[in-house]
Amino acid sequence: MLYHRQRQLLLMLDSLGGAASCLDFQNLLLLWSHEHKTPPYDFIPHRLGGFSFTTYADKKSLIQKEALEDREDCWIITNGGRSLISGSTSHSVRDSAEDFVVRHRDLSGEV
Repeated sequence: MLYHRQRQLLLMLDSLGGAASCLDFQNLLLLWSHEHKTPPYDFIPHRLGGFSFTTYADKKSLIQKEALEDREDCWIITNGGRSLISGSTSHSVRDSAEDFVVRHRDLSGEV
C-alpha cells in the first residue's frame, strides 16, 4: 500500500525519465508541495535549499517495497515502482504530475 504522496512522488520521478539527483528532486518536491493547499511534505531550511525528513522516510519505505533503487546520490524508480503506479493511478493524477514536470524539469541545483 502506498500513501498518496508516495504515489505522486513515484509519478513525478517516472515523468522525469525515472531518475533525478537528490538535490534536484528534493527541490522539485519542495516546489510541488508549495503548489498544494495541504502540502504533502514539510521542509526546513538547508544550505542547499529546503530539506524534508518525510521525503527521505518515504524514500526508505519505497526502497523496502522495491519501488526505488537503494542509492544515496539519486532517486531511481524501479520496474516494481512503475508497476505500483501503472494500473491504480487515475489519468488526472498522472497528468498533474506530468504537467508539473514539464513546467519545472529544466530547473537544476547545479551551479
